[in-house]
Amino acid sequence: MKKLFFILSITGILSLASCELDLDPWQALSDETVFTKIEDYENGVRGIYAELFDYGAYGGALFIYPDVVADNLIQCRNGRLTLSEMQTWTWASDDGVPETVWEEFYDALNNCNLLIASLENFNVSSADQALKDHLLGEAYTLRALFHYELVKVYGKAYSQAASGDLGVPYMKKSAVSEPTRETVISNYDNIMADLTKALPLVTINNGRFRISPAAVNGILAQVSLEMGQYNDAVTYATASLNLVSICPLANFTNIWNDTEGRGGVFYVQVTEQDRDDAAARVTLGTNYSQTGATGTKSEYVCDYELYQLYTADDIRLTAYFRTSTFNGVSYNHIWKYKQKSGAVTPDMVDLKVLRAEEILLTRAEAYYRLGGANETNALADLNTLRAQRYTGFVAGTESGSALLDAILLQRRLELAFEGDRLQTLKRLGLGISRNGTYGDVSDGTGATYTVTDLAAGNFRFELPIPLSEMNSNPSMVQNPGY
Repeated sequence: MKKLFFILSITGILSLASCELDLDPWQALSDETVFTKIEDYENGVRGIYAELFDYGAYGGALFIYPDVVADNLIQCRNGRLTLSEMQTWTWASDDGVPETVWEEFYDALNNCNLLIASLENFNVSSADQALKDHLLGEAYTLRALFHYELVKVYGKAYSQAASGDLGVPYMKKSAVSEPTRETVISNYDNIMADLTKALPLVTINNGRFRISPAAVNGILAQVSLEMGQYNDAVTYATASLNLVSICPLANFTNIWNDTEGRGGVFYVQVTEQDRDDAAARVTLGTNYSQTGATGTKSEYVCDYELYQLYTADDIRLTAYFRTSTFNGVSYNHIWKYKQKSGAVTPDMVDLKVLRAEEILLTRAEAYYRLGGANETNALADLNTLRAQRYTGFVAGTESGSALLDAILLQRRLELAFEGDRLQTLKRLGLGISRNGTYGDVSDGTGATYTVTDLAAGNFRFELPIPLSEMNSNPSMVQNPGY
């Protein structure tokens, strides 16, 4: 059998990234990677998933920064004052979030492309053909997903983009090059092409920690909603929801300590065995707060106006928050990511990239936007979710604009602190309007926002292309305003 060798160079920032295709996510490899059997490719796919732990991917930045920039989180002045530049809309192209998000996802994309290029030309027996196809489907799905994350960060929303508005380079092969930015519209066309190519290939359900048929359909539903293709959004969301169910009310709290799998469509699994060094383990919750002998010290707490939208009969109030004092001051701490059941390491949980609840809300909104009799289906989806979040829920009867408002409210309440808020505002063409009268203390007093309003379409809705990329790539064009 032919052996395939990739001679890879090491690049990176803060030692976070390399172009080495990791076959074993728990062990370092030499610069020469060998594929001789289908199992090697499966390990290669696992290696791509392992890259998603990092801060610039799903291990931190993509969860917290959109809510810090928007109106879901307010900085706690008793904390370490991290990400202050994101809260005050003063970041620059050499700041950490723009740099690390770009670096992590393009590193992962390089590995996707290495694997795709090799696996497509790898001969297998008929017994292994389904596995080969599935692994290719996983890689194509991940390639689409990573570009989707990038264009959301560095490009305008599809619904707001003009024909010439720039997105990101869409990398379809591994190469040392000076890529140019493609348009937002071109990015979405390529994302859809990769996903639709992957859909018939992905046939194996390996659970929520791998790309599955439910995940491909769910991502297709998300992208279709972004593109205003509402019939497609309904079709793909329905296909996904036929395979997964939302989490019932009685079990909802257990999602967040990782003892409940229902609702999970695509997660990045995090365990204490991933890294021997406790200090290097992935602890998403640390971005929000740290708990020690003197109590919980928060970096960011829930915006008080948002906090008041969680009513006493809403299970999310106790699942997402804890109110306690630090240095004699009471705060509404974010508790969504505090502790995996049975783990010694605090603030370590699985990274919940896509949940069935988001897919259900996507379908509800798509039904609404199709209009007419579809409003009945939109209301049914909305009531399905609310029945599993509110004790003693009585089915709602909203219609018209009140129904859309209710769907968008549940989207905000359900997906708070999961990185959704900023992109939803962008997609809807809305600005950011924070309530400047409320502060960081649990009763709404305390230190208030220093800036409150950002108009729709402001250049700050997109992050800058990193300075390191601008300096090394003469073909790269910076975003306006930077």
